[in-house]
Amino acid sequence: MSSATIRTAWNTGVFQHATITAITTKIYQYDVTAAVRSKPEAELFYYNQKVNFFKQTVVRQARNNSLRGNNSLATRYEYDIEVSYYLERDFAATAANYNLAIDRIETMDDLVRTQLGKTWSSTVSHWEVSGILSPQLIQLDGRDVWQAGYSYTATEMIA
Repeated sequence: MSSATIRTAWNTGVFQHATITAITTKIYQYDVTAAVRSKPEAELFYYNQKVNFFKQTVVRQARNNSLRGNNSLATRYEYDIEVSYYLERDFAATAANYNLAIDRIETMDDLVRTQLGKTWSSTVSHWEVSGILSPQLIQLDGRDVWQAGYSYTATEMIA
């Protein structure tokens, strides 16, 4: 399996789901925030005139000679998946929409569980949440933006 296979499963099962597209259609499966140098690049952040998007990155690591039953050797692939949600701070909203950022990243996490299931559409053997990023205020394109996220670790066993 490859990182591309994981990205495809997530794109189909989570990011194209009507619940997510009702939040935003701006989904990036790379670090769109890494090197923004121009206004056209910064426009990638906007949905309905506000910063509002999801970002996902996937990285695979091979772990060789993992022990299995009967002491046979196997290769194990571990995937580190990080998903962040970015929402422009709204000073008119209750709690400056801090809780909305939490609700939306939790909605995404619920879809991981219900749409991808235990094996992420048969792409991995098992997975777990490996970290949670509580909303923090950052600057994007000169605006205050909430960033919240989840990290997942998935494992695929190869005989």
